[in-house]
Amino acid sequence: MEVEHTCPECGGNARMEDVKLCLWKAERLIVIEDVNALVCDDCVEQFYDSLTRYKIDRLGENGFPKEEARRVFEVPVFSVEDVEHSVKEDAVEETESGEPSWLPDWSELEDDL
Repeated sequence: MEVEHTCPECGGNARMEDVKLCLWKAERLIVIEDVNALVCDDCVEQFYDSLTRYKIDRLGENGFPKEEARRVFEVPVFSVEDVEHSVKEDAVEETESGEPSWLPDWSELEDDL
């Protein structure tokens, strides 16, 4: 049975979930897997308890050396500078949630990481 939680940021419904934490260290993208977090269903904010923060700090103590990584994968990089400026902002349709209709469903990408 899943325990109900309240988001400390917006007051919405939140749940405990294992997530991937992505952060930048200089010009390197670092991904930390199996991070236990309280995730808000409304604002999508993530909150970590003190033990999880401690573990994240321990992982980063040595600067995340590549040799200690579980695995390494290639990440495609895109730039908004590569998009033509012919699309007007008011021409972008929005969904019922208010998000642009072209916004990807990020949950589909989770299996690729």
